[in-house]
Amino acid sequence: AQQGIASELEQDFIAAEQRVAQRRAATPAITFPDNLPVSQKQQDIAEAIRDHQVVIVAGETGSGKTTQLPKICLALGRGVTGLIGHTQPRRLAARTVAQQGIASELEQDFIAAEQRVAQRRA
Repeated sequence: AQQGIASELEQDFIAAEQRVAQRRAATPAITFPDNLPVSQKQQDIAEAIRDHQVVIVAGETGSGKTTQLPKICLALGRGVTGLIGHTQPRRLAARTVAQQGIASELEQDFIAAEQRVAQRRA
């Protein structure tokens, strides 16, 4: 029985390694527009993300926070073994960013978006 469990775990491990390799191979080329302030500070932001568990990036509207931060994470290799989460204060903004902004910049057809459902209790 233990050999069967060990064999099954080994197969699961091999399959997981193959999925990671496929994701890594499918990672699109990442470019950063020179005209965005976040792109200009890309190295500093990447170091902060790499070295710290929590990073807060503040910038003006249009500075590239929404579109460039997920790409910086992807360039660091994040998202290959899991997901890159990105939050927006409004549902429409989150969906629009996922569908138009990030998907088009990465030249991908599909970027997943999920919105929370408000729960109310009386």
